[in-house]
Amino acid sequence: MREAPARRGRAALVRGRGTRFDVEDVEVRAPLGDEVLVEVDAVGMCHADLAARDGDFPVPLPAVLGHEGTGLVLDVGAQVQTVRRGDRVVLTFDACGSCAQCGAGAPTRCAHYMDRNFGADGADPPRHALRGQHSGAWTGFFGQSSFASLAIATARNAVPVRQDVDPVLLAPLGCAVQTGTGAVLTVARPTLGSTVVVVGLGPVGMSAVMAAARCSPAARVIAVDLDPRRLQVASDLGATDVLDATGTDPYDELRRDGGADVLVECSGSPRVLPEALGVLRPGGTCVLVGAPPFGTTTPLDVAAVVNRSLTIRGTVEGDARPRTTLPWLADRVADGTLAVHRLVRTYPLADVEVAARDMLAGDAVKPVLLP
Repeated sequence: MREAPARRGRAALVRGRGTRFDVEDVEVRAPLGDEVLVEVDAVGMCHADLAARDGDFPVPLPAVLGHEGTGLVLDVGAQVQTVRRGDRVVLTFDACGSCAQCGAGAPTRCAHYMDRNFGADGADPPRHALRGQHSGAWTGFFGQSSFASLAIATARNAVPVRQDVDPVLLAPLGCAVQTGTGAVLTVARPTLGSTVVVVGLGPVGMSAVMAAARCSPAARVIAVDLDPRRLQVASDLGATDVLDATGTDPYDELRRDGGADVLVECSGSPRVLPEALGVLRPGGTCVLVGAPPFGTTTPLDVAAVVNRSLTIRGTVEGDARPRTTLPWLADRVADGTLAVHRLVRTYPLADVEVAARDMLAGDAVKPVLLP
């Protein structure tokens, strides 16, 4: 059988550790087997993209990064049954679909998660979807590499959603919004009248604030950050209290105020965990979402954890089940429950470096690139 011709598009490539994004013309091959070819019309930028670019996450380079894509399905491989041409899809993390954890409905705990999303353990051959002069670039970042006008994902991580929502608002659902809302609603599950603290008001933290304030029975939602601009946004999104950590000890203030039942740590700072445990009430839960570089450690008072019956819980992607989670989130964006529009700022793909600088400077909560 004759091979289908490659399609031409644009992609932001990273050639080596710490180098800039270079937007170039590329050729993308046709989808094979369980793959899906998507015309990307919006893709969120996340700190994980910059961590991968800078070598903090173990990914093969050169590569196309990007892991919050959304777009329309152009073509599917011969084995695909759950996605059709013309579907609006949100792209999310990949999972193998066949290990015990995937079979139990827990794809975020997939036995091959690191390989499927970071190409880190070599269990599978690396995916190279580009042809011509860029054929050696890795295109398996989170199973999508969607800093591009065309991306090849799989039927597992391309999730059909409703067609009537602005793509700019859909893109962040695939990672940041899914992670923040899931950390609260799926992992922590605050009870009626409880107090939830969210530390770090990036897009994940803001999503956690919205979930706690608008979708949970918590009585108080306390947002903590260093940036007064973000504290104001968190207040607008439903936080009942905000704490500016600049020059003060917010954890001491939280302890004096009676502590918290749930603390969602989104900053990625290793020093927060010991502080968080001192804030939690007996039986409280600390959900770790922020991801420092691999190998980061921090001291813990183990006796305090035991004697106060505390729970320390890490989560990837908010323990999401994307096939049900993403359509539900799209509905919550459509009905106004999740005000994602308050977080996003758009940039053309050609301005990917500007978007990265603005995000690092705190000027943009969630950059969304428009290929």
